[in-house]
Amino acid sequence: MQEKPRILVVEEREERGLHLEGVLASDHEVVWKKDVVEGAAHLAENDFDLCLLCSTAEEALDFLQIVLYVGSDSPVLMLLPGEDPALVEKCLGIGAIDVLDQGADAAALGRAIRYAIVRHSAVWRQELSLMRDKLTGLPNFPAFRRWLSDALEDASKVRNYEVGVMHLGLDAFSVVNSGLGHSAG
Repeated sequence: MQEKPRILVVEEREERGLHLEGVLASDHEVVWKKDVVEGAAHLAENDFDLCLLCSTAEEALDFLQIVLYVGSDSPVLMLLPGEDPALVEKCLGIGAIDVLDQGADAAALGRAIRYAIVRHSAVWRQELSLMRDKLTGLPNFPAFRRWLSDALEDASKVRNYEVGVMHLGLDAFSVVNSGLGHSAG
């Protein structure tokens, strides 16, 4: 039997939080947090298949940035009041996997959750394959550049945050490169 997808619901309004928990509980393992800071901390410490963020239009972008800042790999599905195309575009631009109206029915919400999880899984697998050496499965040079870039970006945001890099050379490895070619090396 397949495990139920784990969903973190962040919704400060108790009535709405209980409603979402009830709607999702039959097909998902649901954890509900009322506070965005508490939700972000929980997201940083635990693995979830999806984070469902409910927000007012005024707080949506700040709300999303806080959750994304914790560095979680969980996709973020936003539930916003009304349909403001500019706000939707901003949320998607910051990193939300999808945006849905808070008035969406249970079927639409369930469908959006399934699609978000599948989309994220496919993108994650594709990114993983591009960031790994096909022969060894170890991280490759593009992965190193990405991780270094992320570390330097984090260091610029946090005081007293340091980044170290170590370079190792292998004796006579140039023989492999010259004999078999750079791609084999």
